[in-house]
Amino acid sequence: MSSKARSALVQAFTNLSTAQGWDYQLITENSPQKPNHDKTWIGLTYIPNLPFVVTLGDGGEDDLSGILQLDIYVPTGSGEKEALDIVDVMRSYFTAGRRFEYSGQEVVIQNCGRSDGFISNNFFRIPVSVIWYSRLIRNIN
Repeated sequence: MSSKARSALVQAFTNLSTAQGWDYQLITENSPQKPNHDKTWIGLTYIPNLPFVVTLGDGGEDDLSGILQLDIYVPTGSGEKEALDIVDVMRSYFTAGRRFEYSGQEVVIQNCGRSDGFISNNFFRIPVSVIWYSRLIRNIN
């Protein structure tokens, strides 16, 4: 289901972060955490599209696609090198065709890229979009 697709993507990012030895604060949607304004942090937002029905009936299949939005925030005035290094690692990890799985739900990466950086709430922010898709099996119950 959609929550398992999200979990597969979040777990993939967590595994990347651990492998890189990153200690960046990760803030997800509706999190009570507040960023430390003196340190780099990463915002994670799961943006699914509406599912597309592939087959009808109980146990039918839906295609689901969307974006895992990873926003890199570095303190204003600290330059862009740290953020660009993080972008490079993310792009090397979330490559087209790479598959991630969580509790039997597979997610396939289609593309990963960044948008223009800009100043946001006293941080320099670079958005990184991970484009993905997944095939969901509807519950029989």
